[in-house]
Amino acid sequence: MVNENDVLNYKNKCEEIFNEIKKDMVGQEEVVMGSVIAMIAGGNVLLEGVPGVGKTRLVRVLGRVFDLPFSRIQF
Repeated sequence: MVNENDVLNYKNKCEEIFNEIKKDMVGQEEVVMGSVIAMIAGGNVLLEGVPGVGKTRLVRVLGRVFDLPFSRIQF
């Protein structure tokens, strides 16, 4: 059963994740939040946009924060 301590620990961990991402990413709060939620939920994310909006940087930062390998696929 989940108790109040578990919820507070989860909240603190999520704040740590967002604070680490904010060290490298400026702006794009909706994209960052959606990407982190998808990562936590075990989902997938397709990042589309014009060059220079920080898609690769976001993926690189998420890999560092979640301790995952980084690789880039370009179409």
